[in-house]
Parts: sequence; C-alpha cells; structure tokens
Amino acid sequence: MSDQHPARAFDLHTLVASLPIHEFPVSRLAIPADGIYLLYETGERAPSGDTTIDRIVAAGAHTGEHRLARRLADHVSGDRRKSAVRQHVGAALLARANPADPQLAPWLADGRTPMPEAEAAVTTEIRERFTLRCIPVPDKDERLALERGIIALLAQHPIAPPSDTWLGRHAAPAEIRRTGLWNTQHINADPLTTKQWVRLESLIVTPDNAETGA
Repeated sequence: MSDQHPARAFDLHTLVASLPIHEFPVSRLAIPADGIYLLYETGERAPSGDTTIDRIVAAGAHTGEHRLARRLADHVSGDRRKSAVRQHVGAALLARANPADPQLAPWLADGRTPMPEAEAAVTTEIRERFTLRCIPVPDKDERLALERGIIALLAQHPIAPPSDTWLGRHAAPAEIRRTGLWNTQHINADPLTTKQWVRLESLIVTPDNAETGA
C-alpha cells in the first residue's frame, strides 16, 4: 500500500470496526492492559457507500505500564486536570450554553478552581454520548508512535466534516473546531507510514501479546 493518507484514513475506520466497542465507564477486564483508544460520539457519522460509519473523534494512549484502564477512567473521573478531553468537552458545554459564561476562564485556566457542577456535566456527557475501541499495543514506544501517526492522519485527512450539532464546534481551541477531533497534540505530526499501517493491521487482526487487564 502506498502512502495515500486520505484513503488510509477511511481504511483505518473500517479496520478498527472489527474491534469491540465499549461504553464508559470501562471495565479493565474488557480491554487490553496496554493500548491506544479511539473515541466515538453519538451523532458523528461519515458516508460509506450506501450507508454511514461512526467517525473517530479522538485518539489517545498512555505511558505507564498496564495503565490503559486508568487512563480511560481519567476521562470520567470528575477532575479536568487529569484529562485534556474532559477540559475541552467541559469548555464546549459551557460555551454552547453561554459563550459569555464567566466560568469559562477559570475552567480553562489551570484546573485548580473547583467547579463540581461543570465536572458532573462533563462526566454525564462522556458516559452518555461517548464510546470507544481499543487497539492492543504492548510496547510503549511503539504505542506512542502509532498514536501520533493516527492523530495526524485523522486531523490532516478527515473522512467527513463534523456534524452541524457536534459539541466540538463550541470548543475553545481552533484546532478542534477545524479538524473535528478533540485532540490538539500531534495534529501536525507525520501521519501513519506504510510500515506503521502494516504493523497496525497485524496488531488488530492478530493481536499477539495483547493480554487484557485481567
């Protein structure tokens, strides 16, 4: 396969569709101990022939050994300091309700100002509207390299624009509004190479060493 990134972005969505889909909160027994996660959001779809497919709205990974479940729990932990996704989603919720909301500045500033009502709203939003798939990647360096390539691929070659009602249209960072992803890091990195794509296929189709968190 050549490095035709636009085609590969669509192929990525098709490839990972074979993986189980999970709701939040996620049981550590249901997912790999180490890996990359892909987030989906209710209402975010892309054309695929005569039908549509779920559009990936974020990708992420973790650094610590056997910490995938812990990283996913951070997204629904009630503390925006632990999760950029929580912070972006919370700011978008506040801005959608009131672009001049005085809570926006402290929410985005440093995460130290207690805002329990806003945190609870983010938790509800993620639990009710977000789902995920996990790609098992045991090796840390490989995991982080593939994460960068996936995010860059999705950001630079979106398979469809976000829906008109996508929450991310109210996000503070322009990068989120532009790419249709909740990610702001790695969006300008190099997309997946052919070698990385082949490796990704092998991890998904034959996930050797991809033990769960049991």
